[in-house]
Amino acid sequence: MSGGERATVSPLGRLARVAVPVLFVTVAIVVALVVTHGSNEPPRLSVTSGLAPESAELSSVYLRIDNAGGTDHLVGVATDAAGLVDLHSTDGNLMDTRGKLTVPGHATLSLEPGGAHIMLDHLAQPLTAGRTFTVTLSFARSEPITVPVEVVSYAELGRRLLPGAEAGRP
Repeated sequence: MSGGERATVSPLGRLARVAVPVLFVTVAIVVALVVTHGSNEPPRLSVTSGLAPESAELSSVYLRIDNAGGTDHLVGVATDAAGLVDLHSTDGNLMDTRGKLTVPGHATLSLEPGGAHIMLDHLAQPLTAGRTFTVTLSFARSEPITVPVEVVSYAELGRRLLPGAEAGRP
């Protein structure tokens, strides 16, 4: 091409120069929406009744928190059944106290043996099978929820929470 001639761009080339940046911006917006989905959406929590194994000194509470909305955090638990109540997480044989547990948006947080659970220490009185008490769950974004907790034997706990588990402590 000589100095006075201009290169011509085909209509397809012009379309590509406009379409590629527009496509890039569109993909970036979609990715941002997917990543932040539920971040501003209010949580919509429901909790199933809890279970606790019978014990004279130390026990735990297992339950499910279903969330049909945005992410929340379980930040505390209160009960008259114990002098000390903590949120715990178990990883293998290691148990760790947690300041909060995440309740993911549009998902379920299961508090279960071998995983996250509510730890009860310094029981006000022995927990015997057939007894019921309540726990009040406190959340970062949602109103507190009070849940009934049924005390069961270890064998019954295993039957209800760990299908196929043998009788005895899970």
